[in-house]
Amino acid sequence: MLMPMRLASMSEHPIRIASVNAHRSTAQVQGLLQCSSFDIILLQEPWVGTINVQRSDSDPHGMDITGTTFNNMWESFLPSHSPDDVCKVTAYVCSDLAKQLLIQNHLTLPFSGPNCLVLDIASDDKAIRLINFYHCVPPTGHNLHSLLASECNDVVPTVLCGDFNTHSRMWSLPSATLSPWAIPLEEWFNANDFDLISPPRTVTWVSDHPGQTSSVLNLILLNTARVISDQFSDASVSFADSLGSDHAALSWTWTPISAIPSVVSESLPGFVIDDDLADSWAIAFPHCNPAPLFDIPSLVREADSLLADINNTCASLFKPCCRPDPCRVR
Repeated sequence: MLMPMRLASMSEHPIRIASVNAHRSTAQVQGLLQCSSFDIILLQEPWVGTINVQRSDSDPHGMDITGTTFNNMWESFLPSHSPDDVCKVTAYVCSDLAKQLLIQNHLTLPFSGPNCLVLDIASDDKAIRLINFYHCVPPTGHNLHSLLASECNDVVPTVLCGDFNTHSRMWSLPSATLSPWAIPLEEWFNANDFDLISPPRTVTWVSDHPGQTSSVLNLILLNTARVISDQFSDASVSFADSLGSDHAALSWTWTPISAIPSVVSESLPGFVIDDDLADSWAIAFPHCNPAPLFDIPSLVREADSLLADINNTCASLFKPCCRPDPCRVR
């Protein structure tokens, strides 16, 4: 799905993004859409059900049309799926923001499917990729085959987040039993240059049932391409932000270039010296016989004259010093 782009009124503040497991509750989803301050919400285990029935003369009983929770303040996105699939991931983008961004829902990537949603979001001619993933663990083995067999674009700044249902020495509590597939998943993260930015060994799931140990199941990772833009904040973990889910909300901010305050280029004292122009500078510098120095006023006049000659010669050959562009520094 391709949303229109309006660059006339781009977001003037950092965009807040959250990843939450909604536990298949439409009330949970509506609460997040109505009450949270996030701009983009990536959900795992959203509510998905019948939202309409398509009938025709040849099929009076009709066919159920499935969809996710609707809210007119948000644009929703579903992953690639067949009519019989149950989508385990979805994404919501605030409608006002969606009108200002170019959003592409990738439905044909090898790892796109009911458990994996891939959105490209472009702003100010810069694009980031959001991968929302849910690991639906089968009775035996794992369900990571399509992900582990794929490669991620290492040029596009990419956020990989979701509920991985995996215990690993990299992020789990010390008491957790290592998942058999943890090492292949860690190796895939490393091979695709992903770094964990959600705090390790910080609980993200708490069970309501006695005897079940709290775990770290939800993760946020960033690939090294994000260093080029340096527009992502650290991630935070909050059960309050998930509004009652047994999973915490993991959130971070992305700052588009338009949200970085513009600063008028200000000249600073001095010049950017170019050593290759040393001979040219020596030729251009005026060689005058200094006047005799008899008193303080004559010393001041000669000093002012010397500084003026130095500045004028430098100005004819060198660029003035300026403050760095805030869009290109940390």
